[in-house]
Amino acid sequence: MVPAMPIISPIPINPLIDGRQSERAMLVRRGVQRLLAEMGAHVLPELSLATGRRADLVALTRQG
Repeated sequence: MVPAMPIISPIPINPLIDGRQSERAMLVRRGVQRLLAEMGAHVLPELSLATGRRADLVALTRQG
């Protein structure tokens, strides 16, 4: 029998902070992530785009 994997929260209580974001920005990000998760979306933070820019949050739903 394979041991069960631990449950990992998609919204960490203490996200890694690299110094670029203010504490307020991190609180806003966490709130938006929680709202989107409650709406059934999967959230990807800090996504690098093909243009070299960065998206703060990207949300995916079953519809795309």
